Amino acid sequence: MMFMLPLLAISLAIPPKRSSSALGIFVSILIVVAYHKVNQYADQAASHGRLDPTFGLWVPLLILSGGIVWMYHVLAHRPGGQPIGALEWFFARIARRIRELMPKSREERAQAAAEA
Repeated sequence: MMFMLPLLAISLAIPPKRSSSALGIFVSILIVVAYHKVNQYADQAASHGRLDPTFGLWVPLLILSGGIVWMYHVLAHRPGGQPIGALEWFFARIARRIRELMPKSREERAQAAAEA
């Protein structure tokens, strides 16, 4: 996993164009913590004899490594490719919907009434 961390950092540190979001940093922290928790669970299950240790530790590593290599490939070899572009779009849309549900401030209500 230590050899894959630089590729993960590179592929998630570059935000989509015209974006100042730090979503990639949040996603990378989430990925590393989730991988650690999966390894802890596999270690505990292997110590209780419920899971083969080789299977429990290597399969998550291979899956994560494949995902990291894919994200790096998208960033490095596709023009304008952003591995987290879809996540960025999704969270921007959710944020816009939440802002629409929030009550407007007094000035915005007064301005809307003056325009009507």
